[in-house]
Amino acid sequence: MAASAIAMASAFHTVDPRAHALAAHRSMVIHGSLPTLDQYDTQLGRKIPPTPPHLTSRSLYVPSHNDKITHLPVYEFTDEFKAAIKDEPIGSSRFKTCFGLMKKPCGDGTGSSSVMYLLDFEPLEVRRSLSGPEVRNRRKSSVGSLVTKATVQRRMLYGAGVEVGLTIPPLPLPGTTLEDGTVACIISPASMTMTIPVVTSFPVTPTISKFGSSRNPWFTFTVPSLLDEERTLQWQIHPTELGMLRYTLIEIPQVTPVNVKASGNAEEPEVSFSAADPENEHLIRAIYHNVGLGFSLSQPFSEGALLIQNDFDPELEALILASLLGVLWRARNEESKVRKGSKSDSSGKPARKGSVDEGEATGPGKKKLFRKILGKK
Repeated sequence: MAASAIAMASAFHTVDPRAHALAAHRSMVIHGSLPTLDQYDTQLGRKIPPTPPHLTSRSLYVPSHNDKITHLPVYEFTDEFKAAIKDEPIGSSRFKTCFGLMKKPCGDGTGSSSVMYLLDFEPLEVRRSLSGPEVRNRRKSSVGSLVTKATVQRRMLYGAGVEVGLTIPPLPLPGTTLEDGTVACIISPASMTMTIPVVTSFPVTPTISKFGSSRNPWFTFTVPSLLDEERTLQWQIHPTELGMLRYTLIEIPQVTPVNVKASGNAEEPEVSFSAADPENEHLIRAIYHNVGLGFSLSQPFSEGALLIQNDFDPELEALILASLLGVLWRARNEESKVRKGSKSDSSGKPARKGSVDEGEATGPGKKKLFRKILGKK
């Protein structure tokens, strides 16, 4: 029963149309022409690299939330995460299944997980008061058009922990989307007077398939010197190589000018520090992966695991978490255009009970298992 539900879930997560041509190959299918999890990744032409060793010592759980959230605890759940995931590469089909099925931390005090951060967002009423006069014909529920402020505070046993502010400005015009150079969010450490803009770019080709399209934005910010040197960090998504539900934070090294000409002018080499390149593994500082099986991060809710380097200064770690919340906020509101009539089309009527979206299973056990894998509540 479980195997059939898992295989069913695998079948509905695809971002590459090349998979359809291979799915009918007799040597690759089981359970009524459905591939196994390993075969499924192979069919997509995707070989997920192992999780970097320096990111296996600290794992944070970001609970399910949307734009209307006011309070959000973030848990440290390294031991539980390791026990559930084992050695599965982050982003593989087996990883998604194990992560979807594992028991997540909650506030009832059970398990060894502890609340590491407390996030407080301003209530909707306050957001509306900060956003100026209401625009005619704007829906009152259009949270993306409001100024949103939040604080990310590290929980400490004694005394106050580090605190970082997060501001998510509205887009210039109602109904518009992120553009190249748009400030996605602003983070502000309490220990500094300056603010840090997180800037949007689109270096990756949009992903298009029968399930829809996604623009795959990247987000870059520079952290001034705190306890060490200045850092330029970039949240990258690589849908083909690493999957559509993963953002990787990579540090962009300072490039020394080379090829100095006789005139004294210098030419800087065009170096791309891609998180998908195995040679840049040592530059990866964090990885976020959403729970469930979906086409993109443009979903009503965000929920996932943040694997982060364990030797960071507490304030830098809080900055990274704040930037991730801003990235997820923007990703949720990215327009992921879905082909009308496809199984991923959520713009129409709600799925009926027992529809494909919940699994074509009659037993409640199968439905519950299928929804857990998909990351649904």
